[in-house]
Amino acid sequence: MEFAIVSALAFGAGAVMGAAGTVLGKDGDQADDPVRTAMKQGLAWSMEAMDNAQGAIAEASESFNDLMAEARMEANKSKQTSSVTSQPPSSVEIDAD
Repeated sequence: MEFAIVSALAFGAGAVMGAAGTVLGKDGDQADDPVRTAMKQGLAWSMEAMDNAQGAIAEASESFNDLMAEARMEANKSKQTSSVTSQPPSSVEIDAD
């Protein structure tokens, strides 16, 4: 979640820099414009951070799902074991006629 917040802040900072460049009268076509360069770098960084955050979230989700599956297996195994051992042995009578 922290990655998403940082990514959103970086994206917002890039947008603010772009708006500031427009307000200050910077021409967007100039290749040497430092505001434009900083904005591109900020956007590139935020995209990379979002990709990393998505990867981390997917990995955490997969680990959590694996953990849940293991817990279910243990719970089912525990139920099966307790149902078998909790029943007292029954007596069987055989009539020999």
